[in-house]
Amino acid sequence: MINHAEACPPLELPSGAMLRLSYNGTFPARWDARLGWCKQPPRKTALANVRAAGGVVPFLDVVVLRRYGWQYMEGGVASSTLNCCGDHH
Repeated sequence: MINHAEACPPLELPSGAMLRLSYNGTFPARWDARLGWCKQPPRKTALANVRAAGGVVPFLDVVVLRRYGWQYMEGGVASSTLNCCGDHH
């Protein structure tokens, strides 16, 4: 909810209160589905379907194919060098 901190019946909402929905966190429902809180866990979202400005992503499904060691840059004003540390698994 935006501009209202406490839950209340929809017909008693103040005029400035709004419901905040995010693109990444909402899904179409069947035409005869009862709307409201879902008892089942949130639906998985593939990384390809996530929009950058789409808001919160409730459940992201990813597969890690490869893991690399840590890499970081170290340097001063005159030069910079790349140091790699950590092992590959």
